[in-house]
Amino acid sequence: MAARWWQTGWVVLGGLVCLNLLQNGVPAGIFFLLAMGLIFPLAVAMRLHQLTESGLVLIPLEYLDSGNGSRQARFRRSLTNPCFYSAERARAFFASALGIRLALQSSILLMLVAQSRIVMPPLALLSAFLGAGWLLYGMVRSCVSLHAVLSRSWSVEQLVSDSQSEWYRAYLWWQNARTPALDTLLSLS
Repeated sequence: MAARWWQTGWVVLGGLVCLNLLQNGVPAGIFFLLAMGLIFPLAVAMRLHQLTESGLVLIPLEYLDSGNGSRQARFRRSLTNPCFYSAERARAFFASALGIRLALQSSILLMLVAQSRIVMPPLALLSAFLGAGWLLYGMVRSCVSLHAVLSRSWSVEQLVSDSQSEWYRAYLWWQNARTPALDTLLSLS
């Protein structure tokens, strides 16, 4: 899913807030970027790769346009929205992953609060409040998504592969838009 122009602006603002916090002796913002932007997505991708190799998850092929007028079709597997062998397996995967995401966000918020108690410059305090607001927004989004998964109020789409096997792909609703569950899980907000 392509980022909208305002989403890119929010990410840049978040990066500036994290840098300002780091400059004032509060590394929680950089820890957030590393944990939620690098380590957690990498762990999720590795787990999905393990499940794909064991046959429990199917990563759909993505068509690539050759661009040079060639009639030869090219495909690749990219981590878009995985398909699980059952709706219950998808539910279990996303419930546990969203729980881990929420625990990470909570611990980073506690770290931010503990570290920002020593910060005195007004701009640094503003950055701490903006960072805390961003984390709280992300935590609310994680809680709403986790509740949707646990209460089965999310959207599960059945997909039939070329070999006639049935797979299930999950979507979550956020702000009246259907979003792939993996996009919600790996977002920075």
